[in-house]
Amino acid sequence: MRYVSTASRMIPVLAAMAVAALGSYAALADATDDGSSFVGLPVYSADGLEVGQVVGETKGLDGLPATIRVAVAETLGLGERIIAVAEDGYVGLRGAVTLEARAEELDGMPTAAR
Repeated sequence: MRYVSTASRMIPVLAAMAVAALGSYAALADATDDGSSFVGLPVYSADGLEVGQVVGETKGLDGLPATIRVAVAETLGLGERIIAVAEDGYVGLRGAVTLEARAEELDGMPTAAR
């Protein structure tokens, strides 16, 4: 039986993490004109439906958006509410933001301050 060290098993994992981190920077640059803000971009659910628009964001220590605030339609279309989505819950690409959640899952998300 051949012994494989823990370090050699971690190399592919670390490489994938590095690619993912670089990809998020590239996606932000693709999603926005100046690579710094998602405000005003349309928002789509994971199942491809347009569900709202980015109305605000909180930047992380790296200066990139860490949390975005999205205006979504209220249930039954009666007005709108704001939800907060953490950076692991969305992807910005080509002038739009796509959420990791499906449209029906948005109703269960808590309302956030504008």
